[in-house]
Amino acid sequence: MQEDDPELPPDFSSSAKQAADSSQAETALQQSQAHLEAIFQGAEVGISEISTDGYFLRVNEKLCWILARTREDILTRSVAEVTFSDDVANSQKAFAELLTTGRPVSLDNRYWRPDGSVVWASSTLSLLVNQYSGARTVLAVMTDMTQRRKAEEALRQSEERLRIVMESVTDHAIITTDTESRITGWNTGAQNLFGYTEAEALGQPGAIIFTPEDKVINEPQKEIETAHREGRAMDERYHIRKDGSRLYVSGVTSPLYDVSGELLGYVKVARDLTERRDMEEALREADRRKDEFLALLAHELRNPMATLSNTLLILDMTGGKNESLPLKKALAMMSREVKQLVRLVDDLLDVSRISRGKTELRQQRLELIGLVRQAVESSRPLVEAGRRQFTAQLPEEPLFIRGDSVRLTQVVRNLLGNAAKFTHEGGHIWLSLEQEGQVAVLRVRDNGIGIPAEQQGRIFDMFAQVDASRTRSQSGLGLGLTLVREFVELHGGQVNVYSDGPGTGSSFEVRLPLSSEPKNKEIDEQS
Repeated sequence: MQEDDPELPPDFSSSAKQAADSSQAETALQQSQAHLEAIFQGAEVGISEISTDGYFLRVNEKLCWILARTREDILTRSVAEVTFSDDVANSQKAFAELLTTGRPVSLDNRYWRPDGSVVWASSTLSLLVNQYSGARTVLAVMTDMTQRRKAEEALRQSEERLRIVMESVTDHAIITTDTESRITGWNTGAQNLFGYTEAEALGQPGAIIFTPEDKVINEPQKEIETAHREGRAMDERYHIRKDGSRLYVSGVTSPLYDVSGELLGYVKVARDLTERRDMEEALREADRRKDEFLALLAHELRNPMATLSNTLLILDMTGGKNESLPLKKALAMMSREVKQLVRLVDDLLDVSRISRGKTELRQQRLELIGLVRQAVESSRPLVEAGRRQFTAQLPEEPLFIRGDSVRLTQVVRNLLGNAAKFTHEGGHIWLSLEQEGQVAVLRVRDNGIGIPAEQQGRIFDMFAQVDASRTRSQSGLGLGLTLVREFVELHGGQVNVYSDGPGTGSSFEVRLPLSSEPKNKEIDEQS
């Protein structure tokens, strides 16, 4: 008697489909891991993952380049082994602070290279915590600062040599006073620096160039006492001009003696360091913005990676059968996070090309109204989210320009995205396009949080963002407006921002030259 064929379980087809879906999830995992690895290895900054006891667990190619070591060599070492001996305590203090507070920590250290040379680097440390095991590691983002340090040291040495020379040069401010601190000599340099003519200055107290707050704490007299006691008094401080404006001055005050050794008075040689002071302030501000950007970059990369990792872990544990996270929902979540990573990487790549002057435009004759309309439609879901109202006003007559359709579309989308980001729920966003002479004018206006006057001048700068405390809930690296300015200027146009301050909304205006080509010329297809 022939045996019957075995009967298939009733849910065999469902299991097979789930197996296929699981295979697709594994493929998506592999692709996302490969993508994250490419981001990690291709970053323009050194990135490493470090154990809480200070040993390297994972490093990227840029870090290997900074330290001039192979990956294999670094992974056998602790941070202390590659750190300059005098800076080890600084690293240990930073690690302890990070592990105690959980907040990102920034530090500047020196590191040994195998050939015995030393490299300066600025690092930001962030804490990574496994949501399930609780295991903690440290994410370190490092930037090579060696050349800047060398430049600073060269500047310091140059200034020291210059100071020695300037003590005897008459074309800088040279002021003499008697023993009662009354001005007895006032050269042309002093007049140029402080605004008083010689006739106005002679006989006046030497303190006339000191600020009110320094006079209150008796700094003019302290300077004289130091010069008398030690032979010279060096200072760098703000002084005040005749018109009340301030300047930052480096000065050397020395006693004057006659041939018999009797004290005649004092001489002060001063030079204006206001510009250098401003540059130092700008450098510190740039460093602060850079540190904020690196911390934000680590945060923006970590969030989607954490979602992907946790989702894949749940899928692995449940086989996609968890009711609260079915496979379809999990795949949608992973797809969204991967798209976010792609957007971040695209912005970083665009900024990198701009910084290196490698941005290229694929210019062609474009009908601007159609391009703006397409950009508006693709951005409409974002703009109208949160019950925001959106009004677009486009002209009926076509406007032709020569440009790169991809980059100009990005300009419109970035401006709309920026307006949506900073416009509260229920707010209003307006877009208009019109012709003014031979220029196309695009305006994007909102009634959102506005821009403080002191931030409007640098709103398009790289790493610059509106007060982070007011926008912390929003994602992104803050590079959108930087890209807008660069792309507009590459098209021969200009972009401006207008705002009456916090709570008054803002308006961005893009002006692009219209095409001078004949209107009957065949229009290229927009990509």
